[in-house]
Order: sequence, then C-alpha cells, then structure tokens
Amino acid sequence: MLEKLTKRAAILKAVAKCDELGSKSFLSTYGFGPAERYHLLHADKYYDSKVIVGVAYRIQHNGNLNASNFSGGIKTVVPKLRSLGFQVVADPIIENFVALPEEAEASD
Repeated sequence: MLEKLTKRAAILKAVAKCDELGSKSFLSTYGFGPAERYHLLHADKYYDSKVIVGVAYRIQHNGNLNASNFSGGIKTVVPKLRSLGFQVVADPIIENFVALPEEAEASD
C-alpha cells in the first residue's frame, strides 16, 4: 500500500499540518500513537514517522490510511521516507542525549 505514496510534497504537507496542530493534537486527530523508535528529522525537528506517512498518503490519494492499515518501522515507513529524500533516525531523544558535566562526574 505504501508504494502508492510517491510525492515528497505530500510528506511536506503532512509535516506542515503537524506543525500547525502540534504533535499531540496531530496524533489524536488522525488516530495514531507516538512513534516507538523511528522519527522523521526535518528542519531540525523530529516527527512521528508513521503518522506523517499515513497523513501524507491521505493527502496524496484523498483516501483513508489508518494506523491499523499498515505497520511502521524499518521495513515500511523508514524506506518509504528515505526513498522520498527524507532523513529518518532512531530514538532521537536517546541519540541526542548529552550528559551535563555534573551528571558525567556523578556516574564515575
């Protein structure tokens, strides 16, 4: 089903809609939960990858693609976003964690 999502512009429109509504409202409006691992990184902001793809599909095809209609993750959403020229990262909060000096000393 995701092979029908072919337009980068649809992804960008979904990202803009997320920015407009805010992440929590965006997720609830479209019936998705937060990403468990993979996030779209665009313009220095992280987005829940599965909902972005689901909403982009709706935008491109004027159709309905719910969270239960497809799986997210490394085999589906990640390659689709990358094929459209987007960067996808795993666990951005964990990967970008930098210990403050006092935290580093406390763990020694």
